[in-house]
Amino acid sequence: MCSAASPEVAWTNLPGDLFEGVETAAPAPPLVDAPPEVSCGGPRAFSRARGVEPLVMRGLASHWPATARWANRGAIASLSADGDDPVLVLRSKDEDRFLKRDCDHELWPLAHVCTHLEGGHGAPIYARAPLTERVRADCDLLVFAELMGQQPKLANCGLWLGSAGNITPFHYDLCHGFLVQLVGRKTFHFVEPEQWRCLYPREHSPELASLDFERWRGARGAEAERLERQRHARFARARVHSVTLEPGDVLYTPPYWWHHVETSPSGPAASVLVPFDQSDAERAVHNVCHHFS
Repeated sequence: MCSAASPEVAWTNLPGDLFEGVETAAPAPPLVDAPPEVSCGGPRAFSRARGVEPLVMRGLASHWPATARWANRGAIASLSADGDDPVLVLRSKDEDRFLKRDCDHELWPLAHVCTHLEGGHGAPIYARAPLTERVRADCDLLVFAELMGQQPKLANCGLWLGSAGNITPFHYDLCHGFLVQLVGRKTFHFVEPEQWRCLYPREHSPELASLDFERWRGARGAEAERLERQRHARFARARVHSVTLEPGDVLYTPPYWWHHVETSPSGPAASVLVPFDQSDAERAVHNVCHHFS
């Protein structure tokens, strides 16, 4: 594995009582420093980021056979050779935003998913396929076992395939996550856990934000933007950290970090997700964003 020094980035924590008082419409939050990056990455750089902040490992998977094999147009379609086993397909009710809890669930043959994505026609979809033996043979999962000090649970790993322009709204996960970008480009926007009030967590699903980031920044029109900023004025106080992944890049996301994900409109994307459960010691640490209620 390559190694490099991780640049210093200041992450600002906001006091818990900062948001008390009357809410008013506010300007959009600034997009500030991107998460720390390293070239390829290594245990030393990762040990500083583990459980603390996201880390971008540029080119860590650039040597994977999957990255080279899937570099050309039609790469996703080649997955159909793995057979017609059904895979989970999420269908967004608004044909735009994809959260598992909010979507319709269907089972499609993998070949159908691949044809749909490569054709670029029809309603957008987001699909999760298991890591077949052929896919695993093209991916060096050992690198994550070395970083985490344990083997990943293959049943929890998956290949995520999404249409161009897909959006996954702000949410957080309870696991350590490594996302390997293989096809297409994805942009991540992060907000740190201590700023959970800025995201307006849903009452019965605190891991999901009520905030609509697309409306906030004007992507749904001026009136929708005005109303969203009135409803969720605290988001103006959030610090948003953004990064775009290219094929071969790996992104580490710690538990509880809020993230909003956009697939480039230029084409479909394929990513491998390798999650790891928190240790008992990590779970024992009180985290306000998950236990705020």
